[in-house]
Amino acid sequence: MYSQMFLILAFILSLSPASPLFAEGGEAGVNEHWKRPVNTCSSMPVEGLYPEFCATCHREQYENWRESLHSKSVGPGLIGQLSPIADPQTADSCYYCHAPLAIQSEVITSEGGSGTKDYMPNKSFNEKLKSSGVSCSSCHVRDGGVVGPTSSNSDVQRTTVKAGHTSVQKGFFEEAEFCAACHQLDEGFDLNGKLLVNTYNEWKESKYGKTGITCQNCHMPGRRHLFRGIHDPEMVKSGITFEIERASTGNRVGAKLKITNSGVGHYFPTYTTPLVVIKGFMTDAKGNVLRGTLKEANVGRKVTLDLSKEIFDTRIPPHKSYEFDYAVKSTLKAEMLVFEVRVFPDEFYSRFFESIEFCAACHQLDEGFDLNGKLLVNTYNEWKESKYGKTGITCQNCHMPGRRHLFRGIHDPEMVKSGITFEIERASTGNRVGAKLKITNSGVGHYFPTYTTPLVVIKGFMTDAKGNVLRGTLKEANVGRKVTLDLSKEIFDTRIPPHKSYEFDYAVKSTLKAEMLVFEVRVFPDEFYSRFFESIIKGHDPAMKKAELKEAFRNTSGSGYLLFKKEIPINQ
Repeated sequence: MYSQMFLILAFILSLSPASPLFAEGGEAGVNEHWKRPVNTCSSMPVEGLYPEFCATCHREQYENWRESLHSKSVGPGLIGQLSPIADPQTADSCYYCHAPLAIQSEVITSEGGSGTKDYMPNKSFNEKLKSSGVSCSSCHVRDGGVVGPTSSNSDVQRTTVKAGHTSVQKGFFEEAEFCAACHQLDEGFDLNGKLLVNTYNEWKESKYGKTGITCQNCHMPGRRHLFRGIHDPEMVKSGITFEIERASTGNRVGAKLKITNSGVGHYFPTYTTPLVVIKGFMTDAKGNVLRGTLKEANVGRKVTLDLSKEIFDTRIPPHKSYEFDYAVKSTLKAEMLVFEVRVFPDEFYSRFFESIEFCAACHQLDEGFDLNGKLLVNTYNEWKESKYGKTGITCQNCHMPGRRHLFRGIHDPEMVKSGITFEIERASTGNRVGAKLKITNSGVGHYFPTYTTPLVVIKGFMTDAKGNVLRGTLKEANVGRKVTLDLSKEIFDTRIPPHKSYEFDYAVKSTLKAEMLVFEVRVFPDEFYSRFFESIIKGHDPAMKKAELKEAFRNTSGSGYLLFKKEIPINQ
């Protein structure tokens, strides 16, 4: 709630030769400055690009930046969505603002023969610098040198500071156009005829744009690297005005809450990510909300998670207002009429990360991953067709209860037990001992098991008084989807869809020594991998790392566990 918003300024070391930007008389405008991916020059020591290095001289700027959202622009939410090697185009589009330096990307681009982009591994990629997000060097290092705002001393335009680097001063660091590089996206980012990121234009059309009050005046007061915005309560309060007008008539209690964008230099809120929720309600003498008195409204621009549809847009332009009219029938218990306005800065992201589609990115592979007319990874579709998909019970509800990052599944016995039901029905006739074990997928939101990697092994057998398995009484069956190691052939598919069952019929000739009929169900979560690693080890391929493969085989072959066991006295 208290993290800060966008834009970064700080100085940094340069030991490289002067580039055209730093040559005498060299000039580069803000558009050239923000040409992506940003080139910091390969001759500069990479350590000099780290924010911690800048902190040596610019400690205050560094401390402010470290608490800002700029320092968190490459967080788990972004990383979890990207696969730079498999899908470099998507990563490239996100890094455009979240990690703008060329050295921050795992891949680099070159123009192909047809004008398309070709991607190749980036040999200069630096993971630590990528993790720093929009850091000092993102704004201040260009072509091996340091660029910053003009000095407060008008007589000083170019200087060498004691850190040993040459600095070039540019006036555009304090212009709104500098921020527009990421806070105005014009091409391909529109919905319902309106741009998704239009902050600069909103500012430009406001009185702030017309009178030269820039982004930096509010978000970087005194050149402090705070970048506070929608996440900061005090920042938001300073830009919004609230007025209440009573409007009760007869037996109805009424009032109007007027919310004015009195000091925000763009729409409030500007992006599709936040949501402002307004509530009006009445309480009794104990502060309890009275039934039937709650009314709600939203201020924001809400869109679907795939950005295909605008649900509503109630944002407030600069110096405009939103009016929330409240009127309900009066009640004798009512003591107070209450208005509440809550800000959820990351409402879109919260919905996105809690959506099933977030998990589908890895747990649904549609193209080129099929066998015998069925996809090898089809978990999302299996869920979608189940009652869970139809009632909105998502992956996260089961695998991340309470938002805990447990991600438990087939490897966890208690997790599996919670989703499977066992029933036994005796069916002995004459001289034959018989029973039916019914296994029901009662709580798993997809096929059990969903992948080709696990195997569930069911055994039925009889034991003597000492617990020894009697010869000729062992019967087995498998639940799972078994495939050949080269994925060319499906051997069988006996998986259990949601709310369906698998029945294991057991019947053998009775014997005088038999004391117990036993059912066992064991789960081998990595059965495919165990077969796979064992096959490679036996293959003696010199290109393979045998020690690592043997460790993998030990791990996968030892991951099985007993899920269910039931002993039934024969004479019962």
